Amino acid sequence: MKSIIILYNILITVFFILVLPFFSAFAKRRNTVLKRLGITGIKTDKKVKPIWIHALSVGELAAVVPLVESLKDFYGKQEIVVSVSTKTGYETANNLLKDKADPLFFFPFDLIFSIKQVLKKVNPSLIVINETDIWPNFLSIVKKRGIPIILINAKLSRTSFKFKNIFKNIFLNFDIICVENKKRKEDFQLLGYPSERLIITGNTKFDFNAPLFDLKRIEELKADVGIYIEQKVITVGSAHKGEEIIIKEAFLKLKSKIKDLVLIIAPRDPRRGYELLKLFKNFNTALLSKKEKATDANDVIIIDKIGVLKEFYAISDLAFVGGSLINEGGHNPLEPAAYSKPILTGVYTNDFKQIYETLIKSEGTKIVFDAEDFYKKSLSILNDPQKKERMGKANNEVLNANKGAVFNISKVITNCNY
Repeated sequence: MKSIIILYNILITVFFILVLPFFSAFAKRRNTVLKRLGITGIKTDKKVKPIWIHALSVGELAAVVPLVESLKDFYGKQEIVVSVSTKTGYETANNLLKDKADPLFFFPFDLIFSIKQVLKKVNPSLIVINETDIWPNFLSIVKKRGIPIILINAKLSRTSFKFKNIFKNIFLNFDIICVENKKRKEDFQLLGYPSERLIITGNTKFDFNAPLFDLKRIEELKADVGIYIEQKVITVGSAHKGEEIIIKEAFLKLKSKIKDLVLIIAPRDPRRGYELLKLFKNFNTALLSKKEKATDANDVIIIDKIGVLKEFYAISDLAFVGGSLINEGGHNPLEPAAYSKPILTGVYTNDFKQIYETLIKSEGTKIVFDAEDFYKKSLSILNDPQKKERMGKANNEVLNANKGAVFNISKVITNCNY
């Protein structure tokens, strides 16, 4: 294993040196490189010894927010710091956690120099990693320094078993691994991770607390973007390139049947707003960032802002969660479920496989295969108020039945943090 780590460090260092000159060509990367090297972007009081929670990007933050809120309530003055690995994740974290975690910073590159710089500046009492952003050097250095480290919402890929001995040694750096259910626990046991250090806690994604939107607030939200209260709305969240053309085809047919139907679409990357504006140019289309309060309704509204998607799920009649009509693994469907919305998804949902299986089994969520299927199933739901309500209620019941992971993980963290 020692020889593998040495080889890994040689390769990652050479790779970084080779790609560093190209960072200047990509603004998104150039703006974060010094921060991920640990040189800039971190201001902490090293005497405080905070709890450090890490989430890779936007999707993983959904699982972290309720945990941060819970720990903040429990510990009071204990500082909670949060790191992310992407610029979009950082922007989202600033929006969701600006009053709950300080500072927010970028996770270091897996270079020994970067890791030591960040650990020196943060000086954590405990580190919590969410899901999958796992790096050998980081774990090894943290372990040698005696800092407790916990993995939450843990899951294994097939690759982990193909290189069983390597991944077993990497995961052994974690003091505790929190898994969603018995099946996940058995996976880690098969890998060779000690059973006594595995704790079934559930998945914190189910602990999403939806802000309350009463009828008056929904009317206000609709009015803000020029949607009449009686208009029906489909909200598409986290759409990827390649999916929008399918959605456009389905929406065109739906509009022939439901004249006042509105499509709200949020691309996974908000910077693609203008690209979608061109795609939907045959409709009366607007970018949310450019749209003032209006009395005239649009056919299509493109969400090119971060942190507002939940509001549009709240005012929708039907939700589609993207990354699933093309092979991107799907995205978290629990936000629309929290608002009791019927949900459609494509077939590619491996990243949230068990969540989708449960929602589909409850009959609150349906799979669509193509534009024609999207059209037929959407029309069936939108034209049947009882069906729409029944499906939304079923999704919400799944969400509520599986809550509790935040409480369970908070107890694990508390026991490790004394």
